[in-house]
Amino acid sequence: MSDPVFMDLEASSLISGFPVEIGWARQEGISVRMNSILVAPPDKWLETCAWDQNAQHIHGVTLDLLRSQGHLPSDVCRYINNELENVAVVLDTGATGADVQWLKQLYAEARTEPSFTILTATSEEVVQNRLGFWNVPPEHLQIMHEHAPTPPHRAAEDAAVWAWWLIAVEFASSQPSGADNKSFASQLKSIEIPRSR
Repeated sequence: MSDPVFMDLEASSLISGFPVEIGWARQEGISVRMNSILVAPPDKWLETCAWDQNAQHIHGVTLDLLRSQGHLPSDVCRYINNELENVAVVLDTGATGADVQWLKQLYAEARTEPSFTILTATSEEVVQNRLGFWNVPPEHLQIMHEHAPTPPHRAAEDAAVWAWWLIAVEFASSQPSGADNKSFASQLKSIEIPRSR
């Protein structure tokens, strides 16, 4: 069973907004590797799209930050395409939700196409399917919930949470019958996930 790359987007507003940050994360052994890039909005986005102060408060990405550290949509798409060429990508909201709409907006502005494939499932559905495939017992699932990282509402870090779950499921599936729960909890603590900014 191959592991997808999880992707998440932050936006200027849930309604009529534009993408401000794209982040992705993948499992590498017992570590999570993640990356992200900020988008410098073109003038027409600023003129025609919404900027919601509540959204800014949640993700912490300001216009000043985008102007100073953001990249042009064409450069963002080129970078993502180089990083994720021929990779299966799972979006938080699946292939029909808000994330894919913001991704389409970004790639339309850059006048190019993604080099990766977007799966139809949401990030949660991918993890739930993996849990069901390995028939993870309820007591292990409870321990996983207790140790799971909390999404901080930044794109890469939010995507990294789903990659963490895939590693946790692998640990759970390898537990021998009657294994000590403390040993399992200790394994979960060993998962290396980068810290938030």
